[in-house]
Amino acid sequence: MIAVQPDLGYSPLYIVEQEGWLKQAMPGVSVTWDSLNSGSAMETGMISGSIGVGAGGIAPFVLGWSSGVGWKLLSSLGETDLWLVVKPSIKSFKDITPSDRIAVVAPTSIQAIILKKAAQKYLGNPSALDQNLTILSHPVAEQAFVSGSVQGALDAPPFQQEEVAAGGHVLLKSYQLFGPSTFNSAFVLSSYYNSHKAEMQILYAQIKRAVNLLNTDPSKAATIISAYEHGTLSAAAAKADITSSTEHWTVTPHGYLAYAKFMKSIGLIHTAPSSIQQMELPTLYGTHGS
Repeated sequence: MIAVQPDLGYSPLYIVEQEGWLKQAMPGVSVTWDSLNSGSAMETGMISGSIGVGAGGIAPFVLGWSSGVGWKLLSSLGETDLWLVVKPSIKSFKDITPSDRIAVVAPTSIQAIILKKAAQKYLGNPSALDQNLTILSHPVAEQAFVSGSVQGALDAPPFQQEEVAAGGHVLLKSYQLFGPSTFNSAFVLSSYYNSHKAEMQILYAQIKRAVNLLNTDPSKAATIISAYEHGTLSAAAAKADITSSTEHWTVTPHGYLAYAKFMKSIGLIHTAPSSIQQMELPTLYGTHGS
């Protein structure tokens, strides 16, 4: 089973699934897909063996790697500049009051780590906004922001763009803190990779094929993504999002060392990698990630 989560950062895997490329490349091999809402559910499923290939953000991956889960990176899915979108009355971090709610998908998500880094930089304490967090899936966070039940949201495309269109403004962009960084990646347990090397090489090749399509023919890619979303996201909207300046589609991982260094500095992990190669599978050898 391959598990994904609901935002456009998973677009390469959406394309691979929608187009049936794995079935074409591996006839006779059973491939199933599932959608989950958090990195913790992904980790539980992979450890139990019910999920073979997981996908998710930097922070949950780093947490699992540091704690000895045993997974490594198969491929980056792309880089995204993630936005903290807030109501108009919040002009700076110092304007956020204890009653202002900020939606993130999980307390250990990449979005939560971005907020901790921002709190450290602008408020002098990485935990200063912890009590403001409200845990919501990306689609629910967008609805809550529009309705006014949360005053801020740090989620992902296309939801962050929809929140701005609904009257919010961008208070922070993740690249301001960590530079261009992978948003989501595909990863597997080393033991699973070793027993499924041929299949994993094929999966990597198909992810790379999808990334190439996103870069060279975004109109076609957007049509596929719209079909994957059963038309709830139009092809025009999908194209606008996947060609946005916030997105860069690449299989090369970036930002893992920067996030891990920060997470170690505030005590979230005890072990940080000294090189990206410690986190990679052979599919990524020589790609010069960070």
